[in-house]
Amino acid sequence: MTQIDTSKAADAIKRGDNIEAMRLLKSNLKKDQNHIDSLYLAAVSSRYLKNYDDSKKYIESLLTNAPDMGRAYQELGHLNRDNGNEEDSIKHYRQACELNPALPSSWKALYSYFKKNENKPAADHAYMQMNTLETMPNTLLFISQILNEGKLGIAEEKCREFLKQYPTNTYAMSLLSDIADRLGYFDDAEFLLESAVKLSPSDGELRMKYAMILRKKQKFAKTMEQVNILCEQFPENLSYQAQKASEIMQNGDHKGAIDLFDDILKKNPYNFSILTSKGHAQKTLGESDRAINSYQTA
Repeated sequence: MTQIDTSKAADAIKRGDNIEAMRLLKSNLKKDQNHIDSLYLAAVSSRYLKNYDDSKKYIESLLTNAPDMGRAYQELGHLNRDNGNEEDSIKHYRQACELNPALPSSWKALYSYFKKNENKPAADHAYMQMNTLETMPNTLLFISQILNEGKLGIAEEKCREFLKQYPTNTYAMSLLSDIADRLGYFDDAEFLLESAVKLSPSDGELRMKYAMILRKKQKFAKTMEQVNILCEQFPENLSYQAQKASEIMQNGDHKGAIDLFDDILKKNPYNFSILTSKGHAQKTLGESDRAINSYQTA
């Protein structure tokens, strides 16, 4: 099979020579019409050239071959934005972030949209994601993106190279733990996250990941310990409160879980996942009518 290279086309796009980029990419696609990286770059380059119909066709081909590629949905978001279709662009940016949370451009667009529409919780979340991605080293951003596209081998190799240079970088440790988790090496994932939490004890998301790997390994007492720390450190964070309620329910105290779910619902009454979890707890206690009401409200 002929090796297809996209580096020259990518360089051409970076320096703004999109005509040259398209010449190279069309040559690639003659050799392999389904080459994913060439289709993606052709969509980007066509959009820069304002050839929007061509860009859309390349994205459609791309999604036929890689239906879960977050960057393809991000490009669809950009395309709709440039065509003035804001609502469609936001829908695609959300899809992009669901598939690949390491896309700063999508988070930035969502932040602007939520801020404009005065959706503070969503805007705050988007801003946090955007800020994290924009302030991390480019190498880690690249690793995050390819990891979310399932390229575990390259991601692991790059991550280990980075950690040799920066052995105490907790984000890199977290990424390597993700890879270990996906490959089924739960002991390695636990060790990496335990070490990272010791280095950065006030990083809530890091501690949450550590709690989740402990849960996966059925270390429920240790999981509860970590979730309690999170709730003490971040008493206003409803996600951590919800996780605590789930752990309480896991440990068999369904009444205690319902009480905590009710506290959360006072602050966020239309949280469908909390209402559903509350319904499960009520069903377990034999409170069928109340459970049905919780499910219906959700």
